[in-house]
Amino acid sequence: GPPSSRMAAQHVFDVVSDGIAEGEVTGGIVGEVQKKVDEVFREIEDHQDLDKAIEKIAELQEKVEEALEKGEITSPGRARAINRALDDLAAALQAES
Repeated sequence: GPPSSRMAAQHVFDVVSDGIAEGEVTGGIVGEVQKKVDEVFREIEDHQDLDKAIEKIAELQEKVEEALEKGEITSPGRARAINRALDDLAAALQAES
């Protein structure tokens, strides 16, 4: 079956961590990913609000695009990989709800 939302979230962090290790991800986007993913799970666990959680994922994907434009993410492939991982997280949350 599809990965759990927690596994999907871990995958997001892994893709970002790999990007940091490769020198492709720097700056504020790193903390932004951590913060927003935490907010996503708070929406689900505290408020049972899937729509709001999905909205936060979309906001984070926009931030990833901005980070690419600003040079905080230096590889378009890495930005795509992060956003794909975030899509997977959204799908996992929807599957669980």
